[in-house]
Amino acid sequence: MRALNLKKVCWLIVGCVAVATSGCTSDDANDVTKPPELVFRDESVTIRVPADTKFAEIWDLTLAEWSGATGAETNIVTDESLQGPSQSADVLVVPLTEIPRWIEQDQLAPLPTSIRDGSALKWLDVFYGVREHTSQIAGAPRIVPVSVPILVAYYRADLLAAKNLEPPKTWTEYQKLLATLDEWAPGLTAVEPWSPEWRATTFLARAASSAKHPDQLSYEFDIRTGEPLIDSPGFQTALELVQQAHPYLDDDVVTYSPEDCRRELLAGRAAIGIALESGPNETPLPFGPKGSTSETAIERAEGIELTIEPLPGSARVYDQSKSAFQEFPEDRPHRVTLTGFAGSGVAVSKTAANSQAAWDLALQLSSKDVSQTFPPPLCSPVRESQADMPAIYAGSLLRPEEQGAWMNAVRTSLSSDQCITELPLIERDRYRKVLSLELIAMFEGDATPQEVLQRVAGEWQSITESLGQEVVRKSYRRGLGFPAP
Repeated sequence: MRALNLKKVCWLIVGCVAVATSGCTSDDANDVTKPPELVFRDESVTIRVPADTKFAEIWDLTLAEWSGATGAETNIVTDESLQGPSQSADVLVVPLTEIPRWIEQDQLAPLPTSIRDGSALKWLDVFYGVREHTSQIAGAPRIVPVSVPILVAYYRADLLAAKNLEPPKTWTEYQKLLATLDEWAPGLTAVEPWSPEWRATTFLARAASSAKHPDQLSYEFDIRTGEPLIDSPGFQTALELVQQAHPYLDDDVVTYSPEDCRRELLAGRAAIGIALESGPNETPLPFGPKGSTSETAIERAEGIELTIEPLPGSARVYDQSKSAFQEFPEDRPHRVTLTGFAGSGVAVSKTAANSQAAWDLALQLSSKDVSQTFPPPLCSPVRESQADMPAIYAGSLLRPEEQGAWMNAVRTSLSSDQCITELPLIERDRYRKVLSLELIAMFEGDATPQEVLQRVAGEWQSITESLGQEVVRKSYRRGLGFPAP
């Protein structure tokens, strides 16, 4: 635990200023400068942060300013410090993957209406999909988002232009580009993050547009029953396309993270890829699946030009209520954005000793210049006001126009009303592990997509039964933003 008691220092500064100005004349000889009213005098606010982070150092100045202005003390504790029953916290920096655990413990307070409507937070500045989906938990917004990374698609713009080709709008068109790589990008490969840590995320991001109908809430599970939907026809269609793509992917993709895919694209060895940006320092993404284990430096080849787009969509989407596919126009396919596999937000505990002080500090940390309190990659674009500053959040190896294209892809994806959180339920890692282990059969065996997903569904159902199907149903509903009756 680290305590920051800065009131004495702040009053010393105030006193020095008073002495320095004591020679100034006053119309009232008895006029005495009064210190400002300290609204949270003698309060103490505890901040919980994930382990192995340096927030105590990063926030030195911010916390000093807030303490000096309010009179409150601040303490920072790490995640391990909160495991004991006597420990508590007021303000929480919560990885998005941990939200189900905190919700199960009924720890996260909803954002007060006065704060959502106030000028300090500027809630409507947050991208619509993040505001209305990712931040919505158990019937109310409970997270002030700081980082919501997403996977996007990278293409060699120079090679596409040379053959009068356009980036694909659907996964079917994407597959056609893969199948014709030798014609428009001879000698180059395609890369996607299929390492054990990323395999589940890559598949769920690929499958979302064909398995998540725009008029339905359920995705991986049925929110009415808690039963898994992972073997539904929409998921099978997506896995069939993965199977068709496999022969055209780099042989090493089963070990690749998004960082590895991005390296291959910038090196000029890949013409198509799925990856993400984590900041100008090329730092691995925090609070998510494990990144690259490669020690190879990322370098950019000369002469290459990239364009970055949202992940493709689908022209055929499975409708669970009708047990049939619905067709969408090829030029306006259905797209779904997968979030929640990494990233973080700031929340306030329901048990905060002084909720007003806790929310005041939470806003100080998350709604001002967030790139100062959460330097990239701890933050990513989540607001409209960040959209004109792509260089702050994108890798420095991208050219300015490429950084702008990436920002536009992120903005478009996160502004959609079709954002879905990856497996937002208790014991999510157990479900992810099963999916990852079974998906490798697509690369190493002869199993069909139907067989693979039926096995996944069976193992997911076993996990669900061990936890209690009603418990899982309620947890999944809460994770998707709805109350759990």
